[in-house]
Amino acid sequence: MTDLRHRVKGSFLAVLGSLVCAPVLAAQAGTVKSEQKISETAGEFGGVLDPNDNFGRSVASLGDLDGDGICDLAVGAELEFFEHDQGAVWILFLDHDGTVKREQKISA
Repeated sequence: MTDLRHRVKGSFLAVLGSLVCAPVLAAQAGTVKSEQKISETAGEFGGVLDPNDNFGRSVASLGDLDGDGICDLAVGAELEFFEHDQGAVWILFLDHDGTVKREQKISA
C-alpha cells in the first residue's frame, strides 16, 4: 500500500480522495484529487504542538464521526509528553475542503 502521508516536521498532508471517504471527494483509483497540509500553522488546525511531537507520524481514517458526510481522522503525536512516554492522538473533524473544522486531543 502506498504511504498516503507526506511528512514535514510537525505536520502532514492529508491526501484527499485517498484518506477522506466522502463520495464527492473520491478520486479515480491511483490518483490524488487534492491535498491539504495540516499543521499548527496550516489547515485551520487549532491545537498547540511541539516541533518534536511527531504529529502526523501515524494517520488513520475514522469514518464520519460527526455525521457531516466527511470522514474524520485520527492523527498520532507519539512523542508528546515524551519524558513520560505517553504520546497523544488528535481527532480531526474535517471540512469539505480538507481543512480542520475542529479537533479533540486525547492524552493522559
